Amino acid sequence: MDIKISVKRVNINKQMSFILNYCRSSIVSLGLLVFASVLGAGPVHELTLEASITIGLETSPAARIAQEQFNQNVWNNRAYRAELGPQLSLSGTVPQVTRSLEEIQLDSLSWGFREQNRIESRMTVSYAQDILPTGGELWAYSSLQRLEQTGRVDYINWLASPLVLGYTQPLFQFNNKKWGRETERIRLNYYRRLHAENMQALAGDIVRYFFDLVIAQMQVDIAAFNLAVNDTIYTISKGRYEVGKIAENDLLRTELAMMNAQNSMERYKLEYDRTYLELQRHLGLSHEDSFTVVVPEGIPDLSLTPEEALALARKGRSDYLSWEIQERDADRRVHDTRSRYGFSANLSTSIGYDQTGGKFKDLYEEPLSRETVTLSFDVPLTRQKSQAELQAAYSNMEATHWQIEQNRRRFEEDVHYQVRELHLLKQQLLNAAKSDTIAAMQFEVAKNRYLIGKTNITSLFTAQSEKDSARRQYHQTLKNYWIAYFNLRRLTLYDFARHQSLLEETQFPDD
Repeated sequence: MDIKISVKRVNINKQMSFILNYCRSSIVSLGLLVFASVLGAGPVHELTLEASITIGLETSPAARIAQEQFNQNVWNNRAYRAELGPQLSLSGTVPQVTRSLEEIQLDSLSWGFREQNRIESRMTVSYAQDILPTGGELWAYSSLQRLEQTGRVDYINWLASPLVLGYTQPLFQFNNKKWGRETERIRLNYYRRLHAENMQALAGDIVRYFFDLVIAQMQVDIAAFNLAVNDTIYTISKGRYEVGKIAENDLLRTELAMMNAQNSMERYKLEYDRTYLELQRHLGLSHEDSFTVVVPEGIPDLSLTPEEALALARKGRSDYLSWEIQERDADRRVHDTRSRYGFSANLSTSIGYDQTGGKFKDLYEEPLSRETVTLSFDVPLTRQKSQAELQAAYSNMEATHWQIEQNRRRFEEDVHYQVRELHLLKQQLLNAAKSDTIAAMQFEVAKNRYLIGKTNITSLFTAQSEKDSARRQYHQTLKNYWIAYFNLRRLTLYDFARHQSLLEETQFPDD
């Protein structure tokens, strides 16, 4: 199913352009001032949301942890696959020295104990290869042994097996290795998807920290603006009070408002410092790297239905592979239990050559052939335990199935909800931008009317409070929209801007 998704940038209410540009320039200037004085930083760079995510995914401690966790999973998977391949080993004992008293026959009628000294050495080269389609094992080895004994009788003897080749085949048994290889192939793909999801979750965290700093900048800007306005209002009010145009209570309210603005300024500066360092730390930047964040000018507008998002999620999310692995494991337990408590047998056969002698040169001259064939079987005569364990395995498989169905339904509901929430947040953001514009214009009118004596201080402070509330609501809604957008990217593992799967963008190590 091919899905075409339309993505465009949406400008938030052109009527706000002057106000937003003014606030943005004020925020940048204030950010420079705060960190030049507080942190003693050098040149300050503007940091966009896109640049923050790029830096964070490349250099942040969280990104490096996620990368190393993925590397660990890949190496574990590679170790499992290597175990299924050819195994060649060299083992030996060089030497084993034994000195002890041993019982020996002294003559035809008596036995006694005599000291014996023995030196043994052995060396074996072995090869083994699993035959995955049948579950059998092909093996071979070549060995050499030397035995030297001193004491009552001195002698040296050699034993060599130039080549022994064998094969072992389980009969009527569960082929666990074949099952495991197929599962690990799925698991490797699962690790790749999980790593991409972890990187997108990290991008969502960076978005959250980025907008925390944006909001902190906005709060400082509001406090600085209100402090300047309230200082002017207080100065005017003192003059009006002196000529008897306003009551003392109104003068006190303007003074209190100015003091509250001073306190807010200091509190929001401290919050700005905290969120600045928080973002700096999560991006993996040093304290010498000074920056100020730039509010995105627009938002990505998605023409995406919940059904299209769900189709993308089914193609890319690790959850679906995780559920497949869980079902396979539950099914494997049933098959394994059934085979363990039923009739089973093992067929083993080998051929090779052996030779022994008192001298090394005699070992490889006319070696003697050897052949072995073994058929062993196991038949349980009581079945109470086997039936109980088999029923337990069936119950586990059913429980796993229903748990997966519940998790799948919950996940798909989350995808539907996230798409609907994103569309709702877009409308709320447009309304918040319009409210911000209206509140700013309303405050400007109220302030001018107060300056010419056409309104009272209560109306002015009410307009100021509504202006601040509208500005905070706009920035909070903007933050919520971007968080929801990146959460949808994580849920679908799809880059809506580039129209491609995020698995294609994620850098994986050579595995």
